[in-house]
Amino acid sequence: MSKLLAVTLLLFQPLYLFCQDSVFMVANGKGAIQFRVGGNGMAVSDYVFEDEHRVVKGILVYKESAVNYFPGKKVTWIKDGTDTITDVYDTAAFRLLFAKDGVYEQNTLAISNDSVRQLAQDYPVLGIWFENPAVLPWGHWQVRNKKSNRLKLTVQHDENGNMIQCTYYDENGKVIRDSTFPPCPKRKLVRRNPDGSFYGEECPIK
Repeated sequence: MSKLLAVTLLLFQPLYLFCQDSVFMVANGKGAIQFRVGGNGMAVSDYVFEDEHRVVKGILVYKESAVNYFPGKKVTWIKDGTDTITDVYDTAAFRLLFAKDGVYEQNTLAISNDSVRQLAQDYPVLGIWFENPAVLPWGHWQVRNKKSNRLKLTVQHDENGNMIQCTYYDENGKVIRDSTFPPCPKRKLVRRNPDGSFYGEECPIK
C-alpha cells in the first residue's frame, strides 16, 4: 500500500465511522424492535405487522419526550415487617395503600412528591400495541387486506404518534370516510366506553 493511500484511508476513516447510523434495540413482548438513529437524530424503524386478515405497515419512532408523566408519590415502606421498599406510586394507588386508613399506612417511613411514567397503550385504529410508551407510529401508515392486498385504511400521525387523519376505502379504492384530528405536543391518551370499546383520544395538555 502506498503512503498516500494509507494516509488517505486514515484521514477518512473517522469521518466514515461518524456518519454511520447507530442502532439500538427496544424490548417488545417476547422480541425486540431495532431502531436506527440517522443524521437528523431521529430513531426510526420500518414496521410490518400481519395477522390472518390484514397487513399493517408504517414507520415507528422512539421518542421519550412524547411520553406523559403524571403526579405520583415516592414511598419508602416496610413490607412483611422486614423488607424496606422504595417505589413510586400513582395518586390512586397511593391513596389506597399509604394515605390515611390505607392498607400499609402504619408501615410508611418516608413520602415525597414524584411522577409516574404513563403505561403503554394500544393504537386501536391500527390494531397494534407496543410495550414501551416511547415507541410511536410516525407519518403515513396503511392497512391492507392480506388476501387481496386491497387498501382498507390509511392513518397519518403527528410527530408524537397521534392520529391526525384517518381515511377508509371501499373495495374499489374509493374514499368512504375521511376524518381529521388536531395534533398534540404529547402522546394522546386513549379513552374507552364503559364496555371497553374505543371512544377516542384525548390530549393531556389543554
